[in-house]
Amino acid sequence: MIEQLAKNIVSLKKEFEKTYDGKSQMQEIIPVSTSESFSIKQQDLELLHQFATKNPIYYNSYESTIDNTKCIVYEGDINKYWLNSIQHDASNAPFSPTWIMSAYVTTLMTKNLGYSEVIDIGSGDGRIAFCAKVLDMEAYSVELDEQLVDLQKLLVTTLDFHPFCSNATTFDYASLNLNHPVFFIGGLAQMGGVALATGVIDKIQPHDFWKK
Repeated sequence: MIEQLAKNIVSLKKEFEKTYDGKSQMQEIIPVSTSESFSIKQQDLELLHQFATKNPIYYNSYESTIDNTKCIVYEGDINKYWLNSIQHDASNAPFSPTWIMSAYVTTLMTKNLGYSEVIDIGSGDGRIAFCAKVLDMEAYSVELDEQLVDLQKLLVTTLDFHPFCSNATTFDYASLNLNHPVFFIGGLAQMGGVALATGVIDKIQPHDFWKK
């Protein structure tokens, strides 16, 4: 079911790329309602739309039917967040968000694998952690950039995914009392992403949850 959902999202993305004629720097789509191709709980879809609607990176939205699926297209601009995110000495990647639907499917797969918590490292606007909360998992986001964490704080009024402004390689993960977590680590290899992942792994290895 999850694999087919992922394939359907990829197909929808490709069709959208063919037909989109706007000028927005970034854009993404979310289906309006559950369907045979997108068998997602309606409540979950509505929460994903709330995330996009409240998120200040999006400045416009409109309804469009793409490959027989009624969707909302969200158009946005991340320039100021992108520029600010690369100014930190410890930054390992500029802010470049994954699609909300991709984040949802990723966390859905995580839940299906039996994990109980999601820790999103380099979380940007917190969408992976948010999607984990949509799916009734516990979630925490760790982001170095203060401006992005302030953005996340605008979004936790819908679902609290516990944003932390911190360097992920020094963060105290023991304070979260984790049981069976999965870590999503965002970083580019050419900007030190490997060092970030290694630093986080070194930090969490002594803890019991690592051995489960």
